[in-house]
Amino acid sequence: MLARDLGESLRQGVDAVLTDLRLEARPWQLPLEAIRTPVALWHGDADRIVPPAAARHLAAVIPGAQAQVLPGLGHFMILDCWAGSWTG
Repeated sequence: MLARDLGESLRQGVDAVLTDLRLEARPWQLPLEAIRTPVALWHGDADRIVPPAAARHLAAVIPGAQAQVLPGLGHFMILDCWAGSWTG
């Protein structure tokens, strides 16, 4: 599924992917401390792309947010959870 989705995302070129990367790399204009809705963050402790510290940071900045770092899961943990192969 991931390979198919990646192929589809690049079917018309790389411009959209590059735009996403540029947006992610610059400071966010969203005042995270102004978020007032409940926020739950799940992050795998084996993520080699985005460190678990990122989820902990967001949880510290967003009022009332909670981060749960899940053992043994990586960046694409949703695929493991979706497939039912994670038993956490």
